Formats: sequence, C-alpha cells, structure tokens
Amino acid sequence: MERKRKEALEVLRQQEITDLGLDYERVRSWDYSAEDVERYNKKMEEKKENYNPGFADYNDVANRKYKKLVREIKPDLESYNYQKKVVEAINSRVGESAGAGFDDTNILLDDQLVRPSDHNLEKLSNSIVQSQANSAKRQKASIKKANRDINKTGEVTYINDRNAHFNRKIARAYDPYTKEIRDSFERGTAL
Repeated sequence: MERKRKEALEVLRQQEITDLGLDYERVRSWDYSAEDVERYNKKMEEKKENYNPGFADYNDVANRKYKKLVREIKPDLESYNYQKKVVEAINSRVGESAGAGFDDTNILLDDQLVRPSDHNLEKLSNSIVQSQANSAKRQKASIKKANRDINKTGEVTYINDRNAHFNRKIARAYDPYTKEIRDSFERGTAL
C-alpha cells in the first residue's frame, strides 16, 4: 500500500513539473550529487557486466568463472615495476658484455630477486584451500543428491526425475497421515 502511495505521489510530482514547462528528468537529477551519479553509473555498469543469463553450456560457465577470477586479481604494480627495472638493469649490463642481439629471456635471475612476496604466497595458498573446499562441497552435494532419491527403506520409488519430484511433494504432504497405514502394511496386519 505504501509503495502505491509513493508511486502516485511521484506521478503527481512529475505532472506538476511538466505543467510548469520543465524537464522532469533534469529536475529529478537536482536531488543527486555528481558523486552519487558516478557511483550509481559504476554500479549499473558492473551489474551489466556481471549479468548471469543462466546455464547455457559448460564452456560459457567456465568462461564466466574465469572472468570472475580475473576481476578478483589485484596485481601489485609497484613490485612488478621494481622487478622490471631490475631485470632491465641486469640486461643492460649483461647485454653490453654479451654483444648485440641479447634476449632478456635467456637470463637466469637470483632467487631473491623474483621470489614472490609473503602476501602473494598467502593469497595463492588461500585460493588453493578455497578451491579444495569448493570441490569438497560440490562432491558432498552430489552425494546428497544421489542419496535423496532413495527413501528410508532403500527402495527407489520413481521412474524419472519428474516423478521423483512429485513423490517428494506427496511425501511431504501426506506422510504424517499415512505412516500408520504403511507400517501396518509392512507388518502384514492391515485389513
């Protein structure tokens, strides 16, 4: 009810503004700062980029996952630029002594020079642990899914997925009422 009232007030406000000969969108934008508009536009762009149309095929799912992981990577440009300058300095010294045509890919660097930072090692470790946890979670869900279709007596009571879904719905609705009848059938004391 409150939502409808707000919508009606907004329509009324729009009508008043257009009656005055002003542009409604322009007047409405007066309520927002430039920072608010930039934040909103950025949020809408991210929302458009992250739009998930649902399952299409496994290649599409893998591509979306890859893009998500790439977005989450935050490179350390300061460390990268430092290492790049050191390599260039070494190449210039070695290149002078080695002669023309020296390729920087042939150089072997000291372990300490190219050793990743502790923070980067920690990030890698956490990503591996998270990946293993996700894998275990998927495997557990898969086992649950395989086992949920088998009822308590170990019998399969369906002929296809749709029938299994229907049987689960029926069981939720009627099991409390039919438990006694089923138990007496199993005992053989039913009439």
